[in-house]
Amino acid sequence: MPIYKLTFADDDHGLAKRLDFTAPDAGGALSAARIEAENRPAELWLGKKRLCRVQRTNDVWYISP
Repeated sequence: MPIYKLTFADDDHGLAKRLDFTAPDAGGALSAARIEAENRPAELWLGKKRLCRVQRTNDVWYISP
């Protein structure tokens, strides 16, 4: 399975951090991000390629390139 990572900046929401995890595809990676990205912006990466920026507020996802 591919290794994805979520990166979080040092911002008003918390300290910078990086989470590495496996998922079958980007959709599975977003499911894993559901817990970590609540009310905090993050970037989803696959290797050296940034796939998108994500943030979840309550039950609404914001996803941008």
